[in-house]
Amino acid sequence: MVERPTIHDIEKIAMAIEADAGEPIPALRRALAEATACIGRVTTPEQIGKLNVHVGSNRDMGRRFSAAFERAMAGEDFEERHVTFLSLEEMMTALTPKRLELLRYLHRAGADSVKALARELDRDYKHVHEDVAILEGAGLIVREDGRLTAPREAVTAEVSL
Repeated sequence: MVERPTIHDIEKIAMAIEADAGEPIPALRRALAEATACIGRVTTPEQIGKLNVHVGSNRDMGRRFSAAFERAMAGEDFEERHVTFLSLEEMMTALTPKRLELLRYLHRAGADSVKALARELDRDYKHVHEDVAILEGAGLIVREDGRLTAPREAVTAEVSL
């Protein structure tokens, strides 16, 4: 079984980046605090384009994080969103056919609530609620004032060998 990264692992990556920079980086610390608290997500359709889904290692995540940080420090203005699964099995468990159907529906029409979504999809409320929680946690679903949407135009997948 592949080990999930811990806050300690992320802290080590942050310390290495700051060591390379030769100084503390408050924006990095704020971003880590927000990620740890599960806040600060991109939530507007203008900020959201494509989601990059990866199957890879902690090292792959660290490389992407470092590359994005370097781009930001160089003043490049960009918006990217990545979700990394540590195994193909984890990705396939998260992105089941039913959850993809749910995402497609929300992308087309949105829903006023989980209950309304379950009714539209003719599915059990409990299972839809669980699917929404998982997909929202991954950043694939946005909830604003109770309304659910899936504003991304595409989800691309990459598997490291």
